Amino acid sequence: MAKLTLPNLIQLKKDYPAVYDDLETMRQHINIITAALGGAGEPIAAGGMSVNAANGIIDVQLIDKHPQIGDEYFAEYATDPAFVTAHVVPMQATRNFRIGNLPGTTTYWRWYKSSRLGGTSNRVTFGGTTPTAVVAGNLSASPGPTPQPSSGSGLSQIPGYGWSSPTKKSLAL
Repeated sequence: MAKLTLPNLIQLKKDYPAVYDDLETMRQHINIITAALGGAGEPIAAGGMSVNAANGIIDVQLIDKHPQIGDEYFAEYATDPAFVTAHVVPMQATRNFRIGNLPGTTTYWRWYKSSRLGGTSNRVTFGGTTPTAVVAGNLSASPGPTPQPSSGSGLSQIPGYGWSSPTKKSLAL
């Protein structure tokens, strides 16, 4: 779905300028809100995934090379490489996740994103076309793997900016 354009609106400009102005303002606001909610197009997941595991803890880092305003991230893990038994982990705007309730379990991981207006991206699988098994190991008194650096969130690759970016001003709705 493309931006709202109202191509016949220009016909009102001469005869009904106030109606034209009101409809043009409404069109602009609809497009601003649509953009703030992640746009109307299908999101694109381009990037990769890093998964480390030790002592019963799994540390996941999503690498999104195409973050957009309104993107929400989802990780999926399964005990089979075909993801028949997939469990979804909603991550909202963040791209890092740590889980410790799968000790002794071999898992496979992938991620995708969605916008609040619907539509989901393609899936990006850890290991590429042949999913890589991740063995968490058993819980122990030792700490899990070293946490991976933050991938940021939203448009930002810098931690702490939520859905926004340090260089982009928030949209006022």
